[in-house]
Amino acid sequence: MRKLRAAAGQVLVGVLILSICLAILVTAMVAWVQHESRSSVKHKKSTAAFHLAEAAVDRGRWKLQETNTYWTITSTGGLISGYNFEKAYTDVGGGKYAIKISSDPTNSERRIIEGSGRDDSTQEVRRIRAVFERQNLDSAIWSGGDRTFVLIARAP
Repeated sequence: MRKLRAAAGQVLVGVLILSICLAILVTAMVAWVQHESRSSVKHKKSTAAFHLAEAAVDRGRWKLQETNTYWTITSTGGLISGYNFEKAYTDVGGGKYAIKISSDPTNSERRIIEGSGRDDSTQEVRRIRAVFERQNLDSAIWSGGDRTFVLIARAP
């Protein structure tokens, strides 16, 4: 009978050690999952601000391509209304963005477009600066030197 009681005591010690180890592991796993969750949400919101800044640069590029007048205005240091960080655009969901278009001081054929995006939920801000250069050829299609012609259909 004494052997049976001694064995039961050893099993109890083993069960206690195992339950303590499991409690530590479960606590560590919960903390790790919470940290990863916060990190993922922060990354998502940071990415949202970056995408808003990209949208700003795209809008600025399209504004410059709208007419030759805008390219000429910015070459002399002139400003395009709404494109000097004075207006916040909200047409993309999740935040706001602003745009600045200016001439490159080192090269008059280049324009600098700066886009700044801010995520509404965290107020996180990202900024992108892009430099664009005008090609000498005013054309709807620019091949960059590589031309391949393919005959699609032959007239009867």
